[in-house]
Amino acid sequence: SKTNTGKPSSSSSSSSSSGNTGIASGDHAWHTKDGTLSFVFPSSLKEAVVEGDDHLLKASCEQPGKVIGLDVYRGDCAPNMGLGELSSMLEEKYFLPLKNYHKIGEEQSSMGSGGSVPGIVRESTFETNGVKMHHLSGYIVVDKNLYAVCLSTAGVNYNEAHQIWSRVASSVTVKR
Repeated sequence: SKTNTGKPSSSSSSSSSSGNTGIASGDHAWHTKDGTLSFVFPSSLKEAVVEGDDHLLKASCEQPGKVIGLDVYRGDCAPNMGLGELSSMLEEKYFLPLKNYHKIGEEQSSMGSGGSVPGIVRESTFETNGVKMHHLSGYIVVDKNLYAVCLSTAGVNYNEAHQIWSRVASSVTVKR
């Protein structure tokens, strides 16, 4: 039985390109306007125009019975606050208002190639339009900003959701 700890194993024959130099076919590169944060996501997700300065990316793919959404939010870092507190504030602002929002778990989890970007990953569920959504959100701090990279899925099995998540999370790069 193959266990997936979220860390890429050297024995896996994944279809991603070698190292982090290229982008696997079917992936789309994205970065913030200032280039501080970048990552890749499946090109099946189409970017939408986002409203507001703190909602940096909204990309989604909706098919009958299947929803995949990827969002990036940004918040200011209050001084003397740890990542846990900061991420809780952002979570309260954007996710707690969602219908039946329920946090399942949280773990310290690095993102980026080789785990170079320390972060916190939260797993939760909520409802939208009567559909139960599965939500993975990774929080990282870069300079004076807190970023939340969020994957929301419905009608997608757990493994597929986590495969998309690990592809995005492992491709995160930050410029300090």
